[in-house]
Amino acid sequence: MEGLAVLFRQLDNRKSGRTPTDVSGAYQGLYPDLVDISRAAAKLAVEGVAWFDKHVEGLPAPKGDDVYTLFGKTALHPFIKWVNEVFSIKTPELRRQTIVAAMYGTFEKNETEARKFWMEVSRGGVEFEDNHPTTVLDAFLKSIVEDKKKMDLKAGNFYQACIYAWNAFREDKTITSVKYDTKKGLYAVAA
Repeated sequence: MEGLAVLFRQLDNRKSGRTPTDVSGAYQGLYPDLVDISRAAAKLAVEGVAWFDKHVEGLPAPKGDDVYTLFGKTALHPFIKWVNEVFSIKTPELRRQTIVAAMYGTFEKNETEARKFWMEVSRGGVEFEDNHPTTVLDAFLKSIVEDKKKMDLKAGNFYQACIYAWNAFREDKTITSVKYDTKKGLYAVAA
């Protein structure tokens, strides 16, 4: 089946009007259980997995259009479906590859708690708890979307901020801000 997606890529090379979303959709379409998933969410999910594998785990990860071969790993399908559930028109702040990489890291460590954590983040955090990690993370991510001056953060900074909030959440701690500096390396994802 994967040969069909490779054939799709060969018939019309990158110099044409075909976009990465089209290539991603070709791979996604090979798997019936992913057909109803938003193409944008599915694309971002596998790109987040590839970023996590490469930058966090230090594993070889596919590059370019080859990233979409990850749709073939059926063990990732529950994660891809879940990302689609978290994303909505009201969550543009979550639509970054490194944020989705953090979602994947937390999902792999503790799926049940990750589902709870990210749903709270997607809904603005915990009501009336300004220092709850999900509330603080959501406010941080929204401030970046709303304030163009803060857009100079590097990709890893977004991942780091998410994992900092996740770790505080898992330790049942309150926070007033997120730490996102990556100079000392990336935080380990708490179980």
